Amino acid sequence: MAGCTRIASGGGSRAAELKRTKPRANARGFVFIVLRRKLPDVPRPYRVPGGIAGAWIVAGVTTFLVAFTVIDLIWPGFGVGWFGTSGSAADSLPSSFAGQRKAYTLTQVIPLLFFLVIGVVFYLLGRPTRRLQALDPVPTYRV
Repeated sequence: MAGCTRIASGGGSRAAELKRTKPRANARGFVFIVLRRKLPDVPRPYRVPGGIAGAWIVAGVTTFLVAFTVIDLIWPGFGVGWFGTSGSAADSLPSSFAGQRKAYTLTQVIPLLFFLVIGVVFYLLGRPTRRLQALDPVPTYRV
């Protein structure tokens, strides 16, 4: 490719390095912090203001908000009573599930577990392909 240079580091390509970095970072949910530390020279279209401290703040706040949202969708009324508000968590259930917290929770958790199991199955089915790609990584190019 004209005008492109191959990015290589040590014994492998940047693609292979990113693949080794990604699983560990995804487990913590702070991918961009790990990649910023491990690959600081890679150009990015946007950088979070405030350096690493700003990145940690943004990652922490967004992770908290996503976790709170997921918990509140599965367990309506999770935040009721916080910060001096009044009410009952049971009042937050849909009217068709009034007084049936367990039934409502099961209608949320069972499909969630079903889709998580599907994700794990596809991950396991892709293991042979990932092993082949690790042996013969595709070179990455920077324009």
